[in-house]
Amino acid sequence: MEDRLRLLISKYLSKEASKREVEELRASIKADGDDKEFFAKVSKIWLEHKREGSSYDIKRGQRKLRQKIENYQTSVKSLEKKAVSRRVWSVNQPFLVAASIAVFLLIGVSVFNMYFNAEKNIELAWEEKFAPKGARVTYILQDGSKVKLNSNSKIRFRKDFLKGDTREVILEGEAFFEVTKNKKKPFIVTTNTVSTKVLGTSFNVRAFPQEPQAIVALVEGRVEVVDNKIDSNNRSPEILSPMDCYVFDKKSKEGQVFESVDLSKMIAWRDNILLFDNDSLGDVAKVVEDWYGVEIRFQNPALRACLIKASFENESLKNVLEVLKYATSLEYTKDSEGIITFSGKGCG
Repeated sequence: MEDRLRLLISKYLSKEASKREVEELRASIKADGDDKEFFAKVSKIWLEHKREGSSYDIKRGQRKLRQKIENYQTSVKSLEKKAVSRRVWSVNQPFLVAASIAVFLLIGVSVFNMYFNAEKNIELAWEEKFAPKGARVTYILQDGSKVKLNSNSKIRFRKDFLKGDTREVILEGEAFFEVTKNKKKPFIVTTNTVSTKVLGTSFNVRAFPQEPQAIVALVEGRVEVVDNKIDSNNRSPEILSPMDCYVFDKKSKEGQVFESVDLSKMIAWRDNILLFDNDSLGDVAKVVEDWYGVEIRFQNPALRACLIKASFENESLKNVLEVLKYATSLEYTKDSEGIITFSGKGCG
């Protein structure tokens, strides 16, 4: 009966006991105070070593466990001489050591593998593509969809991109998408404010964190756009048709659809064209900074209000600066660190 009790306890602590065995153990503990005391002491030893397993040092844990059980056995033997019932303290040391170490090894190795694999999966689960300032980069995804990233933009997507029910891409910045059709796996572009869902189409998404608006412009096909708080405010998805533009205002947290919009300015960057239509020089400077990877400063803040109407296709930075110079009568200098400074009286 003693061997049966030890077997039941070891299986219970290692979570291998059947429902019937658990009931048998509970009945034995309830009926016999000595069995209850024995169970309590063995459980205490096991729980101590379960906590120690978080260090992942298996050999060190084995040594500690053996030592504690040996100390426990020594104390048991000294009490056996005074005990009324020898059965209570008749502990089979090899069995208990083997069972406890087996449980410890199982827990230690399982927990170690769980954390190791979790860290490995975090590193391997996602892939990131980035277009630095001064560059525009095109990527072909696993499904054949084409993504062109504007400068200072990036996308992230799972390495098992094609295995899920959807094809999801996380965007920070601006990108133009030409999506391969797949009715069974919708293509979703998620930003920090809005998500765009498509089956197969071409569209532009601009969602820089520092800008007050997120903009989705549809060229071909059909898309659904929702803001990322849709569940909390019960808004329905906005359905866009070609030439529609969805603008989400981050401050008001409201979105609006504009129909039949001239999208040429919004998507000109896709064809390496800079297009300005009465834009302020301050806004133009920000675009030029990202486009060419430079820094521009204004000696006279009044220059920022100058309006620019111009188009540049594959032009060098120098040519762009020269056009801006003659269009606004500004002067510009470039220091040893490459910082460009605009100076002049302004356009008032």
